[in-house]
Amino acid sequence: MENKNVLIILAHPEPQSFCSSISSEVEKFFKAKGTSVTIRDLYKLKFNPVAGPDDFTKLSDKGKTHFQLSGEQREAYTNATFSKDIQAEIEHIKKADYIFFIFPFWWSSCPAIMKGYIDKVFVHGFAFDYYTGAVFNNGSLKGKQVKLFLTTGGGEEYYLPEGPHKMTVEERLEHLTYGSLAFCGLNIHHSFIAHGVSPLTPKEQLDKLMGNLQSELENINNAKMLYQMN
Repeated sequence: MENKNVLIILAHPEPQSFCSSISSEVEKFFKAKGTSVTIRDLYKLKFNPVAGPDDFTKLSDKGKTHFQLSGEQREAYTNATFSKDIQAEIEHIKKADYIFFIFPFWWSSCPAIMKGYIDKVFVHGFAFDYYTGAVFNNGSLKGKQVKLFLTTGGGEEYYLPEGPHKMTVEERLEHLTYGSLAFCGLNIHHSFIAHGVSPLTPKEQLDKLMGNLQSELENINNAKMLYQMN
């Protein structure tokens, strides 16, 4: 895996969380393989998740009278008029061969700060393009790989068809994996899910989960994809 680039996008407000431990282990694993690793810790960066006119150094003529986010993003990518913070994140995505999202499973989704990252960085004109048909199998980010690493407070039994949530975590996250990321042409791995994690989780259980993580990382290049873009 030499000459490859890994981008870790971490969203957890607690530096000592299990999500942060996952991030550290993923970083250590890939660096040992000679892979370049970049971590974007969204809470540490104080990333602003609210998309709007401040994302741009200049608005289009239309944007000055009627602001439409997707249209302004496409204009900004063409004309290099994104704010510096957004442009910096776009450059990280460009360089990445693997993109790993690490977060706690909140309200059947990711934290707002991570959703805002996708809103503001996976922009029209760069990550996809409606007008040229650059979506899904023809998506602009085709060839890059994505994997989600997440924790839940409830045990796995809560996320079964017969459980309280009526479906698995991976099914719940289809809006993110398929609706957002595969839409941009990304190849999506099955998610790594650490169920039942809290500050009271016994150390032996956390050690077992970390062992499961190591096994998934060792087999990442041989694993069957959740969504494989052609």
